[in-house]
Amino acid sequence: MSQDLLTLPSPQVPAALEEYSQDPLGFMIRCAREFGEIVPFQFEEELFCLLTNPDHITEVLKDRLLFVKFPDFISSV
Repeated sequence: MSQDLLTLPSPQVPAALEEYSQDPLGFMIRCAREFGEIVPFQFEEELFCLLTNPDHITEVLKDRLLFVKFPDFISSV
């Protein structure tokens, strides 16, 4: 995907945290339906992505070292 992750639609952070804490699976299902195949979340300095397209998930799992940004994690893989 060539679009910058931070320009994709995503849920509002305070409400998202509350909803996720009450019903994690329901929250992820709603996000997938409402926001699409890639849902970015930015909490403070950290960026997370919910992927719902099996092809995207396969790509990340297959080439996971390309997506990991933490050196300590890479050395433990």
